[in-house]
Amino acid sequence: MFDFNCDVAQSFGPYQNDMEYEIAKYCSTINIAAGFHAGSPLSIRRAFLFALDNNVALCAHIGYPDIQGFGKRKMSLDEEELKAVITYQIGAIVAYAKTFDLEIEGVRCHGALKEELNTNEQSATIIANSIKKIS
Repeated sequence: MFDFNCDVAQSFGPYQNDMEYEIAKYCSTINIAAGFHAGSPLSIRRAFLFALDNNVALCAHIGYPDIQGFGKRKMSLDEEELKAVITYQIGAIVAYAKTFDLEIEGVRCHGALKEELNTNEQSATIIANSIKKIS
């Protein structure tokens, strides 16, 4: 079985684009932007409403605190900052999911944070341990 997934809830402020949901209709999982690289409380809410209507699995989509650069710029965060960034974003998505009686099934890193995860063992360990503490 394949898990076809896509990123959603990436609109914020004047940057609105709901075309992601045209693709999401064909997905088994949606990755909900947690607000640091993209997203807003309203776009996150819309993603959960979509999940309810379409019976898809949910992932928290986390990134560096770089909304201006769409999370694509590398950032040098110390261990405590990186832990805080991970915990904050996942915590927000998990808490929001609870308001809809839904659960998050995974975490997906975005952009430069994903690159950091793939190339830096120390950062990957920090990210994994931060996720583990939440669930």
